[in-house]
Amino acid sequence: MFNSGCPLVQSLSMLKTQTENQQLAEAAGSLARQLESGHYLSQALARHPWLFSQVQARLVQLGETSGQLGAMLLHIADHEEQGVELRLKLRSALLMPLMVCAFSLLMTVLVPPLLFTGLFEILQDTGAELPLPTRLLIMFNSALRSPWSLLLLAGLVAGAAWAVRRVQGDPARQARCWKAALRLPVVGGCLQLQLLTRWTQSMHTMLRSGVPILQALKLAGDCCGSAYVEELSREVVTRVQEGQTLAESLAFTEFFPSGLRQSVSAGEEAGQLTAMCKSMMELYGVELDHSLSVMARALEPIVLGVVGSIVCFVVLATLMPMLKLVESL
Repeated sequence: MFNSGCPLVQSLSMLKTQTENQQLAEAAGSLARQLESGHYLSQALARHPWLFSQVQARLVQLGETSGQLGAMLLHIADHEEQGVELRLKLRSALLMPLMVCAFSLLMTVLVPPLLFTGLFEILQDTGAELPLPTRLLIMFNSALRSPWSLLLLAGLVAGAAWAVRRVQGDPARQARCWKAALRLPVVGGCLQLQLLTRWTQSMHTMLRSGVPILQALKLAGDCCGSAYVEELSREVVTRVQEGQTLAESLAFTEFFPSGLRQSVSAGEEAGQLTAMCKSMMELYGVELDHSLSVMARALEPIVLGVVGSIVCFVVLATLMPMLKLVESL
C-alpha cells in the first residue's frame, strides 16, 4: 500500500482493520499513533521488540535516512518471505520422524501399565523364574506407577528449563552449543547449510538495499539467529577493518566453505558482490533441500527400527513366560 502512494499512517490504519492477527492489528494501530505523534517508523518499530526485530528497525532507519523507505520495506518483505519458506522446509522434513518418535515413546510409556498389569501379577504369582525381558518390563511398569517417577520427571523438566535459561542468557554458551551442534553427523551439515543460506540471503538483501559492507556483515550475522554466526561475523568485520579483503577475512574459520570464499573473491574483483551473494544463496538453498530430503529418508529406517525393536521387546517379554506357563501345565 505504501509503495502504491498511500500515506504510511493510512496504510497502517488499513492494515489494522484488514488483518485477522490480533497482535499484528494492535501493533499496527500503535505504530500509526506513534507516527501521528511525530516519531519515525524505525523508532516505533523498536518499541515492539517482540514483533519486530532489531535488524528490521535498523534497516527501516537506513531507508528513512536514504529516502528509500518503500524499497527498503520491499526488501525486508522479500527477506522475511524467504526466511519463512526456509523454516517451512525444515519443519516439513522433520515433522514425520518427530511424530513417529513421539508416538513410539507414548506407546512405550502407556501400553505396559494399561494392558499388561494383570498379566504381570499372574506371572509373578506363579513363582516361576521369569525371563530377563519380562523382569525388565515389570520393573519399568512398576517404576511408571511409582510417585518417585513423577518427581524425577518434574526434576528433569525443571533442570532442562534452568539449563535453557542459562544458555539463553549467555551468548558465549549459545555459541558453544551451536558449535557443538554443527559437529553432529548429518544434522550438523543441514544446520550449516541453513545458516549459510540465511547469511548469504541477508548479505544479498543488505547490499541490494545499499547498506555499507561492514554494517551489512554485522546485520547478516544478527539475522541468522545463531550466536556462533554472530560471533564469526563480528570477527569478519574486525578483519575487514584491519585491511583484509572479505574473502581473506572469511578464511579464518571452517564454517565458511572454500567455495563461498572463492565466489566472494571473484565477486569483489568484478564488483558484483551482490549478485554473487544471490547466486550462492540459491545454490545453498538447493543443497539444503537435497540434504533435508536425504536426512528425512535416512531417519525413516532408523525410526522404524527403533519402533520395531520396542514392539519386539514387549511381545517377547509377554509371550515367553506364557509359553513357559503353558508347557508346565
